[in-house]
Amino acid sequence: MALTFPSTDVDGRLILTGPAKVYIADQTSNGADASVGNMLYLGSTDGGCEVHWAVSKHPISVDQYLNEIEAVPIKEEVTVKTKILQLNVKNLYDVLKDGDNKMSSGGTYTGGIYGSTDSGLAIGELKKIKYFQLLLKTATHYNHSFRCFQFYKAYVAALGPIKLEKPKESALEITWKCLTDVGAVSQSKAAIFNILDQ
Repeated sequence: MALTFPSTDVDGRLILTGPAKVYIADQTSNGADASVGNMLYLGSTDGGCEVHWAVSKHPISVDQYLNEIEAVPIKEEVTVKTKILQLNVKNLYDVLKDGDNKMSSGGTYTGGIYGSTDSGLAIGELKKIKYFQLLLKTATHYNHSFRCFQFYKAYVAALGPIKLEKPKESALEITWKCLTDVGAVSQSKAAIFNILDQ
């Protein structure tokens, strides 16, 4: 088949542009979409957002041929990087909280992953990881209002340094690791994320 090329230039209104707003909610059971009213708005991004997708594949060889004849996927990794501009104690709490951490009425964040005061036998009192449903809402072209990236099961893998510098804005760099949500798979939904124009 011969190559074909478009005869006209791309309509500039179809080109996507950069900013995003970041929302989180508690991970839902059975891959259900989190209610928009229950989602927490973390803030707008500085520098856009990055979605890294990688699949490791294993090539298969057989005796009858000299080269590999097929490849099968063996691992899928999805990482999201965001830089939230509106940094405040509430944002930190929403991102760092787990099932036991509490914010006092005075706005003080208490705890950390080893911050348990429970008397138990577990050395270090390691707590359960908190999973979120992560939503990135970005600008899109004129046919749609916005583009959404929806991740069903994500956790905070790393935070960048928290810098308070004059006269710069305070921002929070977050690296999210996105996992397969078995509940979503059982409901015939995408295992890790969906992309939707609305």
